[in-house]
Amino acid sequence: IDPADIPDTLPGYLIHLNGEFSIGDEVAATTSSLTMGTELLSEMGYWQPGRGWKTTTNRPVAGEYRAIALDLQGISPTQA
Repeated sequence: IDPADIPDTLPGYLIHLNGEFSIGDEVAATTSSLTMGTELLSEMGYWQPGRGWKTTTNRPVAGEYRAIALDLQGISPTQA
């Protein structure tokens, strides 16, 4: 294959991606194949004693990278 014959760009609808949810270096969940640029629906939340669930709905796009960080104010990784 001559590298000059390979196109410099590809339309996003030709690129299919698989999403991964990782905790550290371990993959915890994966998605089925999605077309790049597809809008997704994501709901995340946390539970507080005495207050219940606090959730948010997000609309990430296939191909984006998302990172989640927690400031747990000194609790141990086991408690988290």
